[in-house]
Formats: sequence, structure tokens, C-alpha cells
Amino acid sequence: MIDRLNEALDRLQHLPQSEQEEVAEQLEELLARIERRRAQGQEQSTAWRKLIGVWADDDVDQAYAELDRIRHTNPPSSPLQMP
Repeated sequence: MIDRLNEALDRLQHLPQSEQEEVAEQLEELLARIERRRAQGQEQSTAWRKLIGVWADDDVDQAYAELDRIRHTNPPSSPLQMP
């Protein structure tokens, strides 16, 4: 990959200054988009870890008791009829 980039840079040196500037701007824009996308991907891939900290402070027994209370206070749904 580095060889390809070096070859492209060698070819770029033979272009007029205005075209070199245009290529540089396009490359900077592309790199900025890739970096933003990578940063978003890292945030998404680590988002679940933040939830662990939120749940770590909860009393698990109390949560189970609350779920059990909700389950028992609601009547069961009728059985599903399969066609």
C-alpha cells in the first residue's frame, strides 16, 4: 500500500501546482471523513461498556423483585392460536 502511495506522490509532483492543491484538498477531505467514521465506529463498539457502569450500581435483587412483582400483577395473556 505504501508503495502505491509513493508512486502516486511521484506522479503528483509532475502536475501543475493548482492541480496538486486540488488533489491535496480532496485527500485531506477523504481522510477527515474516514477518521470521523472510525471515531463513530469506536464509540458505537464501546457504548455497551458504558451501560455496565450504570448497571453496576443497581441492586440486582431489588431489580428481580420488581420484575417479579410486575409479572404477578399483570394477568397472563391468552394462548396464541396458530393458523
